[in-house]
Amino acid sequence: TNPSMVNVLGSGHSPELDAIGAWEISDKALAGISSPVLLLTGGEDCIAPVEDAEMIASHLNNATCIRVPGGGHGMMYQFPDLIAALSLDFLSQHKR
Repeated sequence: TNPSMVNVLGSGHSPELDAIGAWEISDKALAGISSPVLLLTGGEDCIAPVEDAEMIASHLNNATCIRVPGGGHGMMYQFPDLIAALSLDFLSQHKR
């Protein structure tokens, strides 16, 4: 179980939250991803901590990880124009 999730949520809230807290990812699985990946992480996200995004990015071969200051788990609703601009910029840099 991901200790940061238990600290924030406690245990036994719902099957969904328990699944999120128990989620683990293999470094080998991440290293096998060759496509460009954009990770947008909210600086104030208590559900998916910045450290998780940074860890995932560190195991990917072609990752861009951007921390959105003040962004929570719903940062796409807090900062829709910024998220759209960052996403479009990333996509324009990685056209095939």
